[in-house]
Amino acid sequence: MIEQQKRELIDELSHWASERLAFRPTSNEWSALQMVDHLIRTEREILLVTYSNEHQLHRIGLIDHLRTRFLEGLFRSDRKVKVPSTASVVLPGIDVQLPILTAEWLEVRAKLAQNVDRLLAGPHGMALFHHPVGGWMSMQAVLNFLSVHLVHHRFQLQRLRAASVHLQPLDVSPFSQ
Repeated sequence: MIEQQKRELIDELSHWASERLAFRPTSNEWSALQMVDHLIRTEREILLVTYSNEHQLHRIGLIDHLRTRFLEGLFRSDRKVKVPSTASVVLPGIDVQLPILTAEWLEVRAKLAQNVDRLLAGPHGMALFHHPVGGWMSMQAVLNFLSVHLVHHRFQLQRLRAASVHLQPLDVSPFSQ
């Protein structure tokens, strides 16, 4: 599912003009390129921690389950949220080109594909990752988080799409209808 979400996002953005990809509605908001960079950084960092915690499992408590459910619900809404201060490593860097970001994301996902079955087969009820808001998460909860994180940023993309429509050239090809 997360692979399909990624493909749909990249496919849409591949049709955006470069000015639109780099457009920031305000100085405090991200461009589409920065949003993709953030998604990649988030996945990379979560998965690096997950891989390193594979042999240092933690028990998932009721509070962790509740915190994770809260986070998932929040991310299914279009409410704006800030990256937790303890997770500043996932803040986007300078704008880079979409093909470079796409290649980076492919690398992150290829490594995930190599490891996901083994990590999902680990001990039931044990956590591999601690989210600053969501608490301890199993590998399945991590995958669910990555999916809902993409859902959340689709709301951001809708706002960017509306705010930057003036930057998209009209498609005048006969096949655009």
